Amino acid sequence: MPVSDKVALRGDVSYSRSNGWVDDTDSETWSGRLAALIEPTDRLTIKLSADYSGDDFSTAYYGTPLVSSAVATDPSNVVSGSAGLVLDRSMRDINFNVEDGKMDSDTLWLRARIDYELSDNWTLVSDTSWYDSQRLWRDADEYTFNAGSGLIDRGATLITHDHQYWNQRLNVAYDGEIAGHRNRFSIGVELGETDFYTKRRFDSAGAVDPHNPVRGTFPVDNATNFSYRQNVTADVSSRAIFAEDAFNITPDWLVVGGIRLDDFKLDREVADATTGAADVYGSDYDPLTWRVGTVYNVLPQTQLFAQYSKVAVPVSGLLFMSSSRAPFDVSMGESYEAGVKSTFADGRVDVALSAFHIRQDDILTRDPANVALTVQGGSQTSDGGEIALNWRPTDELAIGFSGTILKAEFDELLESGGADRSGNRPANTPQQMADMVVTYSPEALPLSFTGSVRYNGNFYTANDNSIKVGDVTLFDAAVAWEAPFGTLTVRGRNLTNELYVDWSGYSSSLVFVGEGRSVEVSLSTSF
Repeated sequence: MPVSDKVALRGDVSYSRSNGWVDDTDSETWSGRLAALIEPTDRLTIKLSADYSGDDFSTAYYGTPLVSSAVATDPSNVVSGSAGLVLDRSMRDINFNVEDGKMDSDTLWLRARIDYELSDNWTLVSDTSWYDSQRLWRDADEYTFNAGSGLIDRGATLITHDHQYWNQRLNVAYDGEIAGHRNRFSIGVELGETDFYTKRRFDSAGAVDPHNPVRGTFPVDNATNFSYRQNVTADVSSRAIFAEDAFNITPDWLVVGGIRLDDFKLDREVADATTGAADVYGSDYDPLTWRVGTVYNVLPQTQLFAQYSKVAVPVSGLLFMSSSRAPFDVSMGESYEAGVKSTFADGRVDVALSAFHIRQDDILTRDPANVALTVQGGSQTSDGGEIALNWRPTDELAIGFSGTILKAEFDELLESGGADRSGNRPANTPQQMADMVVTYSPEALPLSFTGSVRYNGNFYTANDNSIKVGDVTLFDAAVAWEAPFGTLTVRGRNLTNELYVDWSGYSSSLVFVGEGRSVEVSLSTSF
């Protein structure tokens, strides 16, 4: 909404509610955004925004444990190779969380961007942000079948997050010519600080019957109920310098590159909430990352592209880095990608093909000479290809297809006890994925009809590859009505009510069952 010839405002709000697809898993999510665009002069642009989001999950779903075939009343073949453990269809809707479980969050994100044109070719850009989030998990969220008792053993988890950070990015950008060739260049600095505090409590929530669980309530937070009680503070300061360039060798041939030097400093304190004893430690990291790529216009609407990237990632999340892992260097990786994009048939067909190779080195493994010792030296790779195709045979009909073929494996990895995982596939990694979406929007009606089919290949629940989750094909459909008051959409998901698993949990015998047949109604409107 324009306020004046120099100021405009935008507001967005979203709310959703669901009763979930597992018993007693109601949830609400909401978000809102207010943004302002201010142009005091022709050369100065200011963008301000405030984003707020929140969610409230009552007794959230944390997975379904596999049980022995002797205990299962309706065993399925969704998982295999699990030493006699199966996914029981009759447990599909059972919630094993405590009755007063809680998972919620509230987040506020403030941002300001200022663009000032120093000249016709040079622009100064400032990006500033401040973030605050409060999160709570109070649940029984770990489930394991106990073959001796025939019951489900449950873990009790209490975790809080008090999380703030600020970030300032300042860069100068150039868009002009060098020796008659177009060149776009940017160089800048980035500064940031993160303050993070978390309570962490872990113990048992008691065992329950796999078919008729008496879920109980969450234990009181004291030393009697929780053997593991920690209060953790993590402070991270970050500094970085970066540069990027895009140079046109010819009007049809573009070469791009970028380089970034980071400096992260971690300070962490882990205090025992029962005894008061504290472990204080920290570490510094200064990875150098870079990339180079090219795009070439073979035809006006056909481009070849390729890119190489050198990347870095900590061996575990910085905010949760243990004292034993803090001394390790960052894990370095690289990726290659090349492909082609094209538009033809009078703009009715868009297609993109690409092939990629990703390798990550220096992941944590065990010392072959002493398997009790964790060292860096493991590696894993992923090779694959992707296709994306969009076809509009008529003005009323659109067909989209995408597919991925992937081979991912550990090149070198020793786990606990010296178990060799070399050649194994990482957990939760399917090797084939594909989906097709067909949309029909008749010009004579204010309606659109959408049907989709999605295929996910099989995956393993752990790096030992002992439990395999089968592949699945899902069908969805939707009808949207362009009404005078907005767009009203009714969606049907998993129309065949397929029983499937889309993730595995902390344990190889805990899986997350995908959403069954469900209906969603949404309204989107603008003014």
